[in-house]
Amino acid sequence: MNANKPIIDRVAPFRAALDKPSSLAGGRYLKRVRLSGQRAWTRTVHVTVRYGRIAGISWRSVVAVLLMLVLVAVPTAVLSDNGARTLDVTGPLTVWGYVYDLAGQPLEGADVVITVDRTGATSYGVTGSDGRYQGTPEIDAAQYDIGDTIAVVATYNSNSQSATGTVVEDIGVLQIDVHYTYEIPEFGTFLGFIAAFVIVAVVGAVLLARRSFGTR
Repeated sequence: MNANKPIIDRVAPFRAALDKPSSLAGGRYLKRVRLSGQRAWTRTVHVTVRYGRIAGISWRSVVAVLLMLVLVAVPTAVLSDNGARTLDVTGPLTVWGYVYDLAGQPLEGADVVITVDRTGATSYGVTGSDGRYQGTPEIDAAQYDIGDTIAVVATYNSNSQSATGTVVEDIGVLQIDVHYTYEIPEFGTFLGFIAAFVIVAVVGAVLLARRSFGTR
């Protein structure tokens, strides 16, 4: 055998020649082995430990595959948690509907706020004379998906009423009507009524005082 070209068929005879024995039970490692007949220098060679291989696959290969799986799985899970999931919709969503009072009459001038519960995307509208509203701007396709819950809050004379709907198919429109479940005060809230009464009373008292002062 050529002393300058070692052929390592078995590991046991060469374990004593390793500069730093491995603590691992196998694999393919780079070790510095002193060549037979050469006392002044060593050469780096590949030492394959037979009992450290499983079905011809080294531990290093197994670790590399597991690491790749982790690198692929973790970002996918994070994106899913953030709502950036695979979309089932192909276009924007327009939410519209009607707002009715307790008697079923349409309310004109009610402010409407539309919100996608999962993403927080919002749209706004105001009811017309027929009580109809339409949210603007449209909700972008990246901000909603099939199965999402859409919340609608209508406010009229400082009185609010809400309703919800669910996106069940990819048609780009969703109707959500809002029905007030209580009677809306004609002049707004009770505090608003008191404030208006006080203002009218003060203005009336001032006018009476001026008129009385002018007749003297």
